[in-house]
Order: sequence, then C-alpha cells, then structure tokens
Amino acid sequence: TAEISLRNTTTNAGSVFSIDTDNDGFVDKEYDIFDMGDPRAAVAADDMTYQQFMDVINMVTTGNLPATDNTAMDDAGEALAYDKAIETANLMGNTSLSDDGKIEFQQINASTTKASFSINDVNSGNLLYDAAPMTFNANNALTISDPKTDFFKTLDGIISAVENYELYPDSNSKDSRNIGIQNAIEQLSDLQTHLSKAHSTVGAQSNSLNSTVERADLLKINTMTLRSSVIDVDLAEASLTLTQVSQTYEAMLSTVGRVSKLSLINYL
Repeated sequence: TAEISLRNTTTNAGSVFSIDTDNDGFVDKEYDIFDMGDPRAAVAADDMTYQQFMDVINMVTTGNLPATDNTAMDDAGEALAYDKAIETANLMGNTSLSDDGKIEFQQINASTTKASFSINDVNSGNLLYDAAPMTFNANNALTISDPKTDFFKTLDGIISAVENYELYPDSNSKDSRNIGIQNAIEQLSDLQTHLSKAHSTVGAQSNSLNSTVERADLLKINTMTLRSSVIDVDLAEASLTLTQVSQTYEAMLSTVGRVSKLSLINYL
C-alpha cells in the first residue's frame, strides 16, 4: 500500500509518498517527490505534474523504490537515488495516460500485464476538506455508445463477452466492466456506422485529392504551352529562313568566284 501526500504548506512544502511494505498498517518508508529544479527539492502540490505523479505509480507498481528515503536529510543524495529508481522502473513498466485520459500501466517484460492498481482519495467523502489538487473520475457508468470510438478496444470487449458467456453486465462476473453480449450487438452496429462515416470521410478526401491533382496537371499543361509559345522555335519559319540565307550565301559565293577570275586579258 502506498500513500501520496500532496503538500502545499509553508512549513513543509514538499510532496511525499509513503510505503507500507509489510502491510501492517504502519508506514515503513517515506520518500520525497523531487522536482527538476536546481537545487533539487520536493515538489509542491500546486506544481506537481501528471508525469511526476505517474513516476511514483510506476516505481510503486514495479517495486523499484529509491535506495534512500527522506530520513537521510540529504536532498542531493535522495534526488540521485530517486532518479535512479525512476530509470530502473521504466525498464520494467510504463505508466502513461491513455487516449481517453486514463492512467494505465503496461508491464514491459511480460506479454500480458499481470499488475493492477487502484487510486482513491482518502478525503473524497469528507466535505470539510478542500478539493484535492488532483482529481480522478474513473468510476464512470458503463457506456454502449461513445463518441471516442476505440475500434480494437471495443472488439476486445465484445470478444471477451462472448468467451465468458456474459449476456448482461454483472457485478459478480469475472469482469464487472464488461457490457455483455446483448449490448455488444449494439456496439457492433455502432462500429459499422463509425466505419461507414470513416469510409465517407476517406472518400471525400480522396476525391478532393484527385481534383487537386487534376488541377495541378492542367496548370502544368497550360504553363508548358505558354512557355512553348514564348521560347520554342517555329520549325517552318526557321527552315524557310535557313533556305533563304543559304541561297543568298551561295549567290554571294558565286559572284565572288566570278569576280576573282577576271584578269587584264579579259579587257584586251
């Protein structure tokens, strides 16, 4: 069991997480949650990021805790041990936000993740306390239709319902979050509608792309025609001009040849 304390007071501004390693109900180790400042210090609640929060979850879930707790009174040494524990934990598991904004854990060294975890706020049922810096709303109702369609995740749920013979959602079944076979049929209809819309979108984009290509080809042809009319040679005109120049040149050569043959004898 692990507990994260988000602290923002002036006397103790650093957030910590504590571990009950032997499950006797008492905290055995307490560790500072360090920021990336210089010098390193425990992060205040208002400045904590989801990545820092998920780093703690990853360390606790994989069982890789810092070698030094906050009883050492050495922030530099604790920070180094904290960073090393994060690196080691990242080699064994990965805690991240899913596409729909949920915190999920994936075990790296196994084909199927065997670990699981749950998060709860100890003061969630007490209205005398202020709202927590971080809130989590994962206790949602089962939904059949969702605008955020996850195709393969939906198919996995449908397959699971068929494999477990679950006709309806049942809190006593193996998977209380499974929607059941009857609702899965409705989800298949929604998936088909989603695919039809996706195909329509792809078709419209494809038609737009084809129209763009055709316009580009037309502009290319027009540009080549214009360029040809400006710089290309008129073969008929060039041939006629060449013939005229050649005849003029030959006439000139003939005249020069006749003139060069004249001598004084021609005048006697």
